Amino acid sequence: MDESPSADPAPKQPKLELARALDELYAYYERTEPMFSNVFRDLDLVDALQPTITPLQDFLAEGAATLTAGWNCRGRRRHLLRAALRHVLDFHTWQSLTADEQITRADAAEEVADHVADRRAPRRRRAPRLGPGRRLADRMEARCEGWPGKKLDR
Repeated sequence: MDESPSADPAPKQPKLELARALDELYAYYERTEPMFSNVFRDLDLVDALQPTITPLQDFLAEGAATLTAGWNCRGRRRHLLRAALRHVLDFHTWQSLTADEQITRADAAEEVADHVADRRAPRRRRAPRLGPGRRLADRMEARCEGWPGKKLDR
C-alpha cells in the first residue's frame, strides 16, 4: 500500500480540499480495486487479512479527522461531520458510486464534496415553539394585523 495518498494538515478551503482528497483517494481505489475487492470480501473469513488492512483503516480515520478540522463546527455537528467523512472515504462508498460506470471518479468526488458541504451550511433557526397553554389559533390571531375580529374555528 505504498501508493496511498498522503494526509495534509487541516484544510483552509474545506470543500475544495475534500473534493481534491476524494479524487486522489478514489484514483487510488481505481488502481487497486481488484485487490481491495478480494481483501474486503475475504476479511471476515481469513484472520491474517485484518493486520494488512489495519493501516488503511487508520489512514482513513486520520484523514477524516484532518478533513473535519477544516470545517467550522463543534459538538454534535462535528461528530456527524466526522462520521459522514469517514463514510465518503470508505472503499465501498467509492465502489457503489462508480460501480456501473454511470459517473466518473472526478464526478463522484465532486458530488460527494458538494453533498457534505451542503450539509455543513448553517441551518435555519427553528420556528419558536408554542408556549404552555397557547394554541396555534391564539398565536395566529395575535400576529395578524387587521384581523376582522372573528375568532378562528377551533
